[in-house]
Amino acid sequence: MECLLSDAIQWACPRCHTVLSGEHSAAAVAPQLELAGYVIHGSSALGTYDASCPGCGLPYTARGDKRFEYPYRQMLAQIAPKRFLTWSAAQNNGYISYALMKESSCSVGGRPDVERFQAFMGEHLATVPSVVLDLGCGPLATPSYLPAFPDAELIGLDPFDSEWAGGFVQGAGEFLPLADDSVDLAIAATSLDHTLDLKRAAGELARVVRGGGSLMVWDHVFDRKSAWQRIADLGYIVLRVPWSQKWAKFRENYLRERVRVYDNGIVLWTPKHYADPFHEPRSRRPSWERKLRSAIEAAGFVRVGGDPVWGMTAYRRR
Repeated sequence: MECLLSDAIQWACPRCHTVLSGEHSAAAVAPQLELAGYVIHGSSALGTYDASCPGCGLPYTARGDKRFEYPYRQMLAQIAPKRFLTWSAAQNNGYISYALMKESSCSVGGRPDVERFQAFMGEHLATVPSVVLDLGCGPLATPSYLPAFPDAELIGLDPFDSEWAGGFVQGAGEFLPLADDSVDLAIAATSLDHTLDLKRAAGELARVVRGGGSLMVWDHVFDRKSAWQRIADLGYIVLRVPWSQKWAKFRENYLRERVRVYDNGIVLWTPKHYADPFHEPRSRRPSWERKLRSAIEAAGFVRVGGDPVWGMTAYRRR
């Protein structure tokens, strides 16, 4: 088996955090998915991993410092079995989006919000990082929001396969396969609103980011209209919008998005209780900003700057 470590990247078990040196390389089969009350059908997706953790036996595959894989879905199902079902349905929508609509990703260039996030990170970085983790890196080789770090080790993590140019982890933010205090800069570009367990993901970020290191978050911007403004908007729909458009306009503004249709013919259904086909239900409520910041700060980060117009926040690890 190849050596797992480069000079900067240090893989660790995403479950027990034992540092993986590459000396323990016994092949292991992924554990079966367990969900009480549901029949688990067989599939061809469960393969044999190259090795298992010497601390807890978790199977994994590592290709030097270029790629790390582990059975993250089975692990997520164990921590939140009920919510795992709807989360997985939303993830399936994400998989279709990655496979058939890569150019709709926030990783693409030419968008003002992408350019703003790149500039925002440059404004709030205290030092040039040696190791950068992009949580939810997307399908492209290099996201356009990522500043140039020519001397840094770049690690991208995503549930789906990616063309990521650096070290890539196919996994989930709730279980990071990195050693403690091994990252200088963590980036979460529109990714924390896809998590199954936000507090756990924030805790994992705090575990791997070194003291004094940075976390850059780009998230959803909410409509800050008051209750009276919303009532006025509803009155406009009732009194001024043509009858043929009233229901569509009301649904667009006041109901969750049950189905999304794209111009290339792709149709995505919204999972139960979700606000749209992709995002964790709480993340589309006005209280989300407070919940997100609270979870990040409780994990061990301090807010050091923000751009509320674009939904961007800079944190420093205590």
